[in-house]
Amino acid sequence: SVPVRRGPGRPAGAVHLAVPLAAVDAVIRERLMILLGGAALVCALLVLALARWTDRVLVRPIRVLIEANRAVAQGRIEGLFIAEAQMPAHELGDVMRTRNLAVAGLRAKDDELNRRLRELSELYGSAASLGEQTSFDDVVDRILGKVIEIAGVDAGQIRLLDPPAGAP
Repeated sequence: SVPVRRGPGRPAGAVHLAVPLAAVDAVIRERLMILLGGAALVCALLVLALARWTDRVLVRPIRVLIEANRAVAQGRIEGLFIAEAQMPAHELGDVMRTRNLAVAGLRAKDDELNRRLRELSELYGSAASLGEQTSFDDVVDRILGKVIEIAGVDAGQIRLLDPPAGAP
C-alpha cells in the first residue's frame, strides 16, 4: 500500500497493488529449479573429476601392483618389476619401490640357491662315481676336475697333508 495525500500531512487514501500469489510462486519455482539444476551440474562435474583423479592416483597403480604380484606368483619374468614411470610420487609409489627391492633380493637369493644346488648335485655325482674309480690318482683327478668346473677356474691343485704310501 502507498498512501495518497491531498495536502501536506493528511492522507486522502491509499493505493494498494496486488500480485497474484500463484505468479510469485511460479517465478520463485522457476528460479529455484535453475539454481538447483546448476548446483546438480556442478556436483556431477566434481564427482567426475574426483573419479578420474582417484582412478589415476589410486586405482591404476594398485592394478599395476596386482599384475606385478601375479607375475611373481606365476613365475613369469615379464612384469616381475614395476617400471619407475608407473610409480606414483606418493606412499603407494614407495610401496611399489620397496616391493621391487624385495623381488630383486628374492631373485638374487633364488639364483644363489640354484647355483649351490648345482654345486651339490655335481659333488654328489662325484661322490657317487668315487666307488667306480680304481686308483687313488683317479679319485684325486676326478675331484680336482669337478672343483675346477664348479669354481669356474682354469686350473687347480690338491695338496695332500697325509699322502698314502706310494703316492708322489
